[in-house]
Amino acid sequence: MTITPNLYGFATKELAQDATIAYLLAWADPAYRESHPRLHTLGSELLRSLLQTQEVDLPQIETLCIGTQVYRIDIVVLINAGERGILLIIEDKVSAQEGPNQIEGYIETAREKYSGQYDRDRLVAVYLKTGNESKASLPDKDKCGRFMRRDLLDILNRFQDTGNVIVDDFRIHLQGWEDETNRWKSASYDKWEWTQWEGFYADLEHRWDGYCAWDYIANPAGGFLACWLGLEDIETENGYATLYMQIHDAKRLTVRLGSGTAVDKVRAPFMYQVLDALNEEDSDDIRIEKAGTFRGGGAAAVANVTFDEQGPWFAVDRNGVLDMDATIERLRRLEELLQKVATRLTEQGIVS
Repeated sequence: MTITPNLYGFATKELAQDATIAYLLAWADPAYRESHPRLHTLGSELLRSLLQTQEVDLPQIETLCIGTQVYRIDIVVLINAGERGILLIIEDKVSAQEGPNQIEGYIETAREKYSGQYDRDRLVAVYLKTGNESKASLPDKDKCGRFMRRDLLDILNRFQDTGNVIVDDFRIHLQGWEDETNRWKSASYDKWEWTQWEGFYADLEHRWDGYCAWDYIANPAGGFLACWLGLEDIETENGYATLYMQIHDAKRLTVRLGSGTAVDKVRAPFMYQVLDALNEEDSDDIRIEKAGTFRGGGAAAVANVTFDEQGPWFAVDRNGVLDMDATIERLRRLEELLQKVATRLTEQGIVS
C-alpha cells in the first residue's frame, strides 16, 4: 500500500484546525444538499453533534454564516440569523489547554457583538480538543460543551466514502493520533513515549474511582508527565495537609505531602512523621523507602514506593505489557495505606 503525504503532517497549528472545522461545518449549508449529499450530511451531523453538547437541537437551516478568528473567537457559526437564531462559538485546541477565563471571554464578546442576531437563550459555547488532556483540566461542563477527538472520529469514520482529500486526511491524522495514544495497551512499557503515557494516564483517570489528574511538570531536566491520585487530608492543629500518590514514570511512584491549609510549606519533621507512620502500618507487599533528602516545600516527596524487587512499579506481563487491572489493584492498596496513615496522624493531633 502506497502511503501518500498527509496535509496535517504539515498543517499542525490551531489555525489550520480552525479552518478545517469551519470547512467541514460549511457543508451543512442546504445549498450543498443536492450537489454534494455525503459532505452535506457530514457537515450537518457535525453541527448537530456540537449543538447537542449543550442540548440544543439543530433546526432546519435557512441561513448559515461561518467565520474563523472573529473578534478573536476561534470559530463562530450563526444559524438562521434573527430573533430565533442560534449562535455557536467554538474554542478550538490541538495540544494547548484553555487559557484563563478564555471561554467566558468568548461568551461575553459574542453576546456584545452579535446582539439581536440570535436568540439569547441559544448561545452554545463548545470546547473542541483534538489532543490529549486530563479531564480534571477541561472546562466545566456548566459553562460549555466538550467535544473531543474521539467525538470527531465517531463522525468522520462514518464518512470514509466522500472522496474528499481534506476529510480523508483529517480523519487519518486524528485516527493515527488515537491509535498512538492507545498503543500503551499492546507495547512493552519500555517502548512507551509521551503519547503512550498520555493514553495510560487517560485510561487510569477514566477507571479510577476518586481524584485523579495528570499534566506536564516543568523542571531543569526538561520536565515530565505526572499523574496524581488519592487526596487524603491529615487534620493538624494548624489546619489540614494532604497526602497523595504521584506517578513520575515506570520506575518511580511516590507518596507526597502537600501543605494544604496547615502551613505555607511542609517541613522535614512533619515529613518524618508521615514516613514513620507509613512504615509502621501493615502494608502487605508495599515497599516504602525514604525519598531522598527532606527539604520541604509547598509539596514534597516523602517516600518512594515499589511492589516488586525489580522492574516497574506497575504490573506487567512477561512481554512487558501493562496489566491495568492488576496495576489499579496495587494503587488501591497504596490508597488504603494512605487512608490509614492520614487517620492515624489526624487522631494523634500532630502539629505541622
